[in-house]
Amino acid sequence: MWVLIILILIFIKHRFFWRSRYLKSEIREEILFMSHRGLTKSYPENTQSSFLDAIEHGYKAIELDVVLSKDNELVCSHNFDLDTETEATGLFKDKKIKDLVQIDTRANSDVDKIEKITPLKEVFLNLPKDIFLNIEIKSEYLLELKAVRVLNNYRKQGLIRQNYIISTFNPFQVFYIRYFTGLRRVGFLVMYRSWLWMTNYIHPDALHPSAELLDTRLIKACKKRKIKINTWTVNNRKALDHCLKLEINGIITDIDKPLLNSEL
Repeated sequence: MWVLIILILIFIKHRFFWRSRYLKSEIREEILFMSHRGLTKSYPENTQSSFLDAIEHGYKAIELDVVLSKDNELVCSHNFDLDTETEATGLFKDKKIKDLVQIDTRANSDVDKIEKITPLKEVFLNLPKDIFLNIEIKSEYLLELKAVRVLNNYRKQGLIRQNYIISTFNPFQVFYIRYFTGLRRVGFLVMYRSWLWMTNYIHPDALHPSAELLDTRLIKACKKRKIKINTWTVNNRKALDHCLKLEINGIITDIDKPLLNSEL
C-alpha cells in the first residue's frame, strides 16, 4: 500500500511540479534570431562557410543539423542519405568520417560554391565562442540514443566552446538528455499540436514548435514552467509580427540578416 502511495506521489511531482533548468536571469527579453542551417544563398546549407557567412551578416545564433557517421562522429547534415545534399550516394552511417570530409556538397541548391561536409567538431573549433548554437540531432528511431551519447562525450572532452541547446523531435532523446547526460539544455521540436501533451512527461528546457502552433495559451503554459520558446521557420512579415506579439524567445529563419526590433 505504501509503495503504491509513494509511486503516486512521485508521478504527481513528475507530472505537475517540474520546471525547466533555465534560471530567471537567463530568460532573454530580446528575441534571438537563429540562422536556419546558415545562410544558403552563397554557400551550401549546414556547412562551415554558410555558418560563418551568417555571422558576417549579423547573426549571433546558428541552427544546424547533425547525423552520425559509421565510426560514430557527428557531421552536419539535414538528411541521412548522401544523395540529397552531396555529390555522393549512400548513407552517412555507412561511411567513416575520413571519407565523408572528402565529399563535395551543394546541399540541393543553385550556389556555385562547393564545400566539403562539415564535422561538428570543426564547428566547435572554428566558430566564435560568443555564437549560440542550436544543434538538432536527427534520429531515425525512437530509441536511438547513440548520437546523444556521442555529443555528450564531446562535452566531456571539452570540445563545446559555445553556449548551446540540443534540439530533437524525439521525445526519448529529450528525456534522456535532461536526466541522464550533462548536456546543458534540450529543446523539444514540435510539428503537431497533438504532440504537446508529452511536454509534461519529458521535461524539455525549451519548446521548439512550428510557428503555426503559437498562441497565447501555449505561451502562458510555457512561461509557467520557465520554458523558452524558439519557433521555426519564420520567413515572412506576417509570421514575424505574430511571433513578436507573443513575445517568444527565439526565431529560426532563412532571411539574409537578423531583424532587430528597431527595424520592424
